[in-house]
Amino acid sequence: MSDQDFPEWSDENQPAYIKTLYQWVVKNTQQQIQWYDQRRRPMRFLAQWVRGIALVLATLGAICPLITPIIDGENKTFPTLGYVFIAIGAALVSFDRYYGFSRSWMRFASTQFSLQVLLREFQFDWSLFLSQPFSATASIQKLNEFSGKVDAIVKQETDAWIADFKNNIAELEKMLKAGAEEKKPGAIKLSVPNARNFQKIAVTLNGTHFKEISGVTETLLDSIPPGRHEVSLSAFTDEGKESREAKVVEVVAGSTAAIEMSINEQV
Repeated sequence: MSDQDFPEWSDENQPAYIKTLYQWVVKNTQQQIQWYDQRRRPMRFLAQWVRGIALVLATLGAICPLITPIIDGENKTFPTLGYVFIAIGAALVSFDRYYGFSRSWMRFASTQFSLQVLLREFQFDWSLFLSQPFSATASIQKLNEFSGKVDAIVKQETDAWIADFKNNIAELEKMLKAGAEEKKPGAIKLSVPNARNFQKIAVTLNGTHFKEISGVTETLLDSIPPGRHEVSLSAFTDEGKESREAKVVEVVAGSTAAIEMSINEQV
């Protein structure tokens, strides 16, 4: 925006006022163009570097499995490293998408060019307009129309920025929500039909003692993270004999997996 105040109307010298108003409008537009030019450059730098690094990482990720047989056929480091490169590259692309480096660069460049074209066309048009008989009213109206077109272009870019920002926030919230849903704990409903044949049963989850059951045939193992888990049972009789049983179960996030385990009694 122009730092100068809006010119005040002068009845005494209308042509001089129109000239001052014209200069104010043109300077205002030139400052808008300069504003977009200054902000376009760092966005271009960031967008090109982020996308360039992401492309290099994706290329390295694709090459790693191919060069493994050449370097060392038994080396498993390179294929694994390839997945890491690809994952980091994808993260950089998401980083660019969220912060809008590429989109901002394109928006700023497009808006700057549109304003430059509009200003150049107006300056030629204004020269033709001055060749006609002077009219303060017509001059002010023409300058106002041009200023309105400049504001419309700036508003269009601002609206696009607001829309991008809202979309980025929505995508981030969606991603965080999906991540939270994927990590939401589940549960295991354990059924042991012959549990009453034993004094007590120790339930172990992934090698760690979880709970003990006695006199019941069903129990619930809650707050279980999603994934594959090994459920092990150690059943003890009144005589102190121990029987063991184990089974692997898949727990889906936010749901309850049901398994049944019968324990073979020791003779």
